[in-house]
Amino acid sequence: MGSRTRPEAAAACTEQGSEAIAESRFVLKQGALGHTHLEERFVWWLWQTRRFDTAAARTAGYDIIFPGWFSTSAGPDFRDAIIADLQGNLRRGQVEIHVVDSAWRHHGHEIDPAYDGTILHVVLSRDSTLPTLTSSGSEVPILELSGLLTAPLDTLLASYDGTVPPSLPCPAQLTTPETALGVLVERGERRIEQKVRGLTADVEAIGADEALYRALAESLGFSANREPFRRIAEALPFALLSSLHVYEVEELLLEAAGLSGGRLLAAYLDGPVLAPGQLKTFRVRPSNHPARRLRALARLVDLHRLGLSHLFDDADPLTLWERFAVEGDVVLVGQSRARDIVINVCVPYLAAYRGEDAGRLLALLPAPGDNRWVAALRHKLQSAGVTIRPYRAVHQQGLLDLSLRFCRFDHCEACPLHGVSESD
Repeated sequence: MGSRTRPEAAAACTEQGSEAIAESRFVLKQGALGHTHLEERFVWWLWQTRRFDTAAARTAGYDIIFPGWFSTSAGPDFRDAIIADLQGNLRRGQVEIHVVDSAWRHHGHEIDPAYDGTILHVVLSRDSTLPTLTSSGSEVPILELSGLLTAPLDTLLASYDGTVPPSLPCPAQLTTPETALGVLVERGERRIEQKVRGLTADVEAIGADEALYRALAESLGFSANREPFRRIAEALPFALLSSLHVYEVEELLLEAAGLSGGRLLAAYLDGPVLAPGQLKTFRVRPSNHPARRLRALARLVDLHRLGLSHLFDDADPLTLWERFAVEGDVVLVGQSRARDIVINVCVPYLAAYRGEDAGRLLALLPAPGDNRWVAALRHKLQSAGVTIRPYRAVHQQGLLDLSLRFCRFDHCEACPLHGVSESD
């Protein structure tokens, strides 16, 4: 498929757009698109509801057979789209949506393998002449909608109600809440047992304090930055950081992540651990920004510099979260994240080295707040008529396990909820 460029639309975009990309909101100056504030979800709606001249798109080589299912998982916005070229050849894959095409590069998609399956980059307006490239070096064709809209932009904006497109339907329509809850408990217990085995292997290899420190770093990194945070923790071990002042620890962690230009790191490492773009910041709330989480890790190292394993001496699992809630000039780790640390770090250690039953602890502990994976699966289940409120940690872990293992990759046919009914 070929791509079309519109220099007149590109000229209508301003430098303000590059700053607004981080918020998925763009300001387009007076020109082909008018004087308008636009959000990416509006372009999702244009694409999903086909508010553009599909015949003209077909002539250009983009015959939209199916726009795809909206995806709440990491990666492109729409999955399983089907598009035919001028010769009638069908392609099935992912579609990424932006207001302007430079957002692809600003968001780091060109170095993210999760976007390598993208078959079409749909934008409202082109603001550059650069191609859309994947991490493998392939070029993704660009479809610009601004000249193909079926009505004036102001008219379309007035008819847009702000809703998000429906996502891939959950196949659990026949599952009762009681049966689904049983599946969640089983998956939650399975997930925590895997964490127990992983932490035990780390403790045996590098000792309790280092293993707990790395697990703590991963937990603070969330799913988006779990691996980069672990790499930083491996490069700057607990034994080193616990001997330094808290401000030195903070500076070392930020320098290792490439988030600070200081010179302290040179005394310990040849350079930053992470290359530019390896930390994910797109769609990350300010309170969860990697810099803030690394500052939190520094405070926790300082707070427990005598050894992380001592945290579990005569520990009450219900109040353990209080030992991980920290503040600086702002709240660095709130109650919900602290409870998540207890689940991901403390429960596996208590099960492996204090004789506790991990499943019993998860059934006892309250669930932390929903993250995007849990919220997305709850929304899917609710759309299928199954309402789940994860009031215990075991339910939250079960939802997380299903979302990360199956929903994330749209592997509905393999999901334990697929085809499960009360009679099973």
